Amino acid sequence: MSQFPCFGRTSRHRYPLLPAALLGCALAAPAPAAITPVITASRTSGVAPLFVFFDGIATTGLAPNGFLTSGDYVGANFFWDFDSTNENPYGVREKSKGFVNAYVFERPGTYIVKMEVYDRAGAYAQTTTTITVSSFNGTTYYCADNGSDGNPGTISRPFKTFGKAMSCAAPNTRILFRRGDTFTVANTWKAITDGPTIVSSYSDPNHPSSVRPILNCTLANGLATFNVAKKNYWTFTDLHVHGTGDVRFTDNGAFVFGGSHCLFLRVELDNFGTNTFGTDNASDSGIVDCIFYDYGAYGCFSDDSPRLALMGNRHTDIHGYEHVYRIAGGDRTFIAYNTMTSEDSKDCIQVRGSQFNAWNTNSVILENVCNGLVGVNPTNAASDHELENHLLEGNYVWYSADVGGGKQKGMMTGAGRNVVFRNNISHNWTQNFVADAHPASGNPSYIYFYNNTSLCTDGLRSKGFSLLSVEGERVAQNNIHYVNHTIMEAASPCVYSETTNLISDNNLFYAPGYTPAWSIDVLNGANQTLTQAQALGFELHSAATNVPQLVSIDPGHPDFCKLLPASVARNAGATVAVRSDYRSAMRPKEIYYDMGATEYGDSTPEPTPLPIPTPTQTPYPTPTLAPTPTPTSNPTPPPTPNGPTETATFYSIASEDGYLTESEEYTNVGGAMDTGGSGSNSLRLGDDSSDRQRKLIVSFDTSPLPDHAVVVGVTLSMKSGAVTGVNPFTTHGPCYADIKGGDGFGGSTALAISDFEAPADALGGATMLSVAGGGEVSTGILTSGLSHINRTGKTQFRVYFSLDDDDDASADVMGFYSGEAAMPDKPSLVVLYRESAASNSAAPVLLVY
Repeated sequence: MSQFPCFGRTSRHRYPLLPAALLGCALAAPAPAAITPVITASRTSGVAPLFVFFDGIATTGLAPNGFLTSGDYVGANFFWDFDSTNENPYGVREKSKGFVNAYVFERPGTYIVKMEVYDRAGAYAQTTTTITVSSFNGTTYYCADNGSDGNPGTISRPFKTFGKAMSCAAPNTRILFRRGDTFTVANTWKAITDGPTIVSSYSDPNHPSSVRPILNCTLANGLATFNVAKKNYWTFTDLHVHGTGDVRFTDNGAFVFGGSHCLFLRVELDNFGTNTFGTDNASDSGIVDCIFYDYGAYGCFSDDSPRLALMGNRHTDIHGYEHVYRIAGGDRTFIAYNTMTSEDSKDCIQVRGSQFNAWNTNSVILENVCNGLVGVNPTNAASDHELENHLLEGNYVWYSADVGGGKQKGMMTGAGRNVVFRNNISHNWTQNFVADAHPASGNPSYIYFYNNTSLCTDGLRSKGFSLLSVEGERVAQNNIHYVNHTIMEAASPCVYSETTNLISDNNLFYAPGYTPAWSIDVLNGANQTLTQAQALGFELHSAATNVPQLVSIDPGHPDFCKLLPASVARNAGATVAVRSDYRSAMRPKEIYYDMGATEYGDSTPEPTPLPIPTPTQTPYPTPTLAPTPTPTSNPTPPPTPNGPTETATFYSIASEDGYLTESEEYTNVGGAMDTGGSGSNSLRLGDDSSDRQRKLIVSFDTSPLPDHAVVVGVTLSMKSGAVTGVNPFTTHGPCYADIKGGDGFGGSTALAISDFEAPADALGGATMLSVAGGGEVSTGILTSGLSHINRTGKTQFRVYFSLDDDDDASADVMGFYSGEAAMPDKPSLVVLYRESAASNSAAPVLLVY
């Protein structure tokens, strides 16, 4: 397949590339959507560490689907930046996605939270809200094993026992246990007042330790250690809570809570029985970055607890035939970034109703790594539950023989309504992705499978995507079902649907052991080839049946499931409502969407901030209270574009392309230029036999962009040719592209020797993808300098390696095609833009040479 798909594909499956006049028909851009983004926060101020639950459900003006006719927020793409002004340079997971979300603000300050949204039609909007986080201002009590309960509880004269310390809990108090010590908890402790109250740890300057204090629970079976029922504003952080008894059979748990605004942060929990965490009518609370191991059923059993977040937790050595997370009834649940390795548990994540509340709505299940089923399903065959509006995105779910539920289903919904699965990877299940009916709750409806990857690598059978008894829309687009072996246990379908009422565009199926080569099951159970299925009425447009060419199918590999340059899944996807991939890189990264969970190329989220090391610190090391910072004013947000995303593709200007050679080694100034030609080495990048650096210049006429265009994405692409010497992509460091708008490098877009060292508007605005030559396309996503795309003239790029030469006195050059080459070998520039509010006209889609 060509690196550049054919022009003229209908806009249903592609971004249209040709102007309407060339297509012989009118292509009217969609009218700008009047999106009004709304952030709902559980609270806007409080004491650090502050847990806040967010959602964008109240956003209006979103494009609808048949289920959410007033606006489909589930199918929309919400992106969050919880610290858009970098108030805390050491923050983690500050960027996230999903129509519900949550965050812990660990440092005092004034935070500007930004929410961006793309709806199903591609319309965009953004808004911000302010969260004010203050320092603790109250009484702190200390507890250490060398203390005495007759002491006043200061850091120099601490309490000794858990009971005495916790008896001092009251509003605006902190109870801190000394790190490295162990404290006995012999009776259930119960909160009797609201907070804000913090229970945490400290490091004694005279007895320094980084080990969490151990709260050793010796309670009888059936009792919880901590009971925070119907009390609010409690925080437990940086503790180790150790249970007792046979974890397989006992009922004792660590925490039961039923109030609001409670946080459990970095708590280590082990040796508990059923319900390590139990919630009952809790709200606006979070269990975050906790470590669970060697415990019985249910890491968390939540009953009718709205706005609950389970984030960043790690679960290992789980016993007892039940679920790791069971969310029974509720509204607005965020389950993200968790790792679960079951031993003999039933499933990993189940979102369902309960006997008290049949409804469970509005959950986001994001970027979890699990070896058990992840699903949205009624409790059992007799349960009539209402499960609506759920998003499962970016999860990796693999089959393990240790899972008690057996090799059944990886990700599924039974009777769910308006459920979106996107960017997930399901591995080695009998059925990797499933939507099916339920005997009591009825049929599922409005089910969407977008850009998922279904893998089967264990030599056994595996169905890829099953959509059965689905009412309303049933959609499977841009998915990959890949089987890497030729001997199958039994033939299984790649897509399983009992009706032809199925939108199934742009999927890739490869299963060489299936008979026929790939198949689809229909009502009579027959296996059909692609041609036979299409003849029966299945849509199956643009289906591919080739090897997908993935970098690795080893989940431990850093490029797991990424596409190789020549993959047929690259640039072969339909245009769907998916704006990022499995690794949170923006989609599409090139001209078109890719198939599968990962986009081709560098999958680093854009833009990528420089990594900042987390300092070694104790949350509350001393009794000294930090002053509350003076709140900063809200920054003025950038103008909000109100139109849909449009695409303009430009090709480089032959007369202004060329390459430049350094005058002498070490001078860093130009000495010669060459305007190239039409061959594969017209533009040269690297060094020559005198160790002089070579840079290249490409120039584009971007003046056809609308005057009010707001550029939101830019991709530079160049087709490689022959390699001379050693491929400099392997020896010369990262390859960067500088950008120059205005009059061009050196004040003119005409190629000049001085362009070698001329100032740029943005240095290193893009990092070019490494290629091996021979026609591979190097792409670079512009992460800075978007404002320098010239809407009234030309835009130039200067491309070079970070290492000027490798001192081997030998030419090491990667050749590229120039603007003199024939199509589609010319360098190209794809600009994504939206019309700003200053313009009411519809923007055309452009293709410019």
